[in-house]
Parts: sequence; C-alpha cells; structure tokens
Amino acid sequence: MSKPRPPFVDFVIERFSDLGEVSARSMMGGRVLYIDGYVCALVANNELYLKGDQHNIPEFEARGLKAFQPFDDPKQLMKYYQAPPEISRMVTR
Repeated sequence: MSKPRPPFVDFVIERFSDLGEVSARSMMGGRVLYIDGYVCALVANNELYLKGDQHNIPEFEARGLKAFQPFDDPKQLMKYYQAPPEISRMVTR
C-alpha cells in the first residue's frame, strides 16, 4: 500500500495541468512529476525542483539556484534545480 500523496504535490499537479497530462510517482525521497509521460520536475520536502538539461542548467546555476541533494554528500547532486522565484510564486499562489 503506497503512502498518500502530499497535498503540495497535488497542488503542483493542479497548477501544471494546463501543460498536459500530469502524473507523479514516488522516487528519490520525493515525487517525480511527469507531463505527458516526460519527467519534468521533482517535489521533495515541499519544494519544487525542475529537471535540468544541457540548455537550462547553466541558467539555473547562473541564477544561484541550488541542485537537489538527496544525501549529505555534496558530490551526489542531481540534475534537478530549485524552481526560479517566478515559477515558485506561480505554484504557491
């Protein structure tokens, strides 16, 4: 039996629903979000992280957005970055 989804995950899914079919799956200590079957974000500790790639990671890093770190080891950063403030405001309103 799986744990119920946290309310924040449901809220983010609702906010992203205009982008396509949004679903979530437990993974990496949080919930990975998919839009139309493609991984796009992670919610962990009630914080939204966007999936990084070769195009957006440099921008995330230039803006000082932190990478998701599931463990205490700083070498184990993942390619998910804090959502920029303008996205965070949209999601938390």
